Amino acid sequence: MAAIESKRGFLVTGDKSCFGDFYGHTLEGVAVLAPAAFLRVMIDMTSSIKKLGRLL
Repeated sequence: MAAIESKRGFLVTGDKSCFGDFYGHTLEGVAVLAPAAFLRVMIDMTSSIKKLGRLL
């Protein structure tokens, strides 16, 4: 899988027929996510960074 070889943190795919069984799992350091799940992760990370910034 190219995402593993290129050491990416995420593989975002809507291809349920090939990757659906891997959704929500991490394979060799690469999280396999559906597009909507990836957006939720990014929104949560952004929110956490903003909260941290207010504390500093």
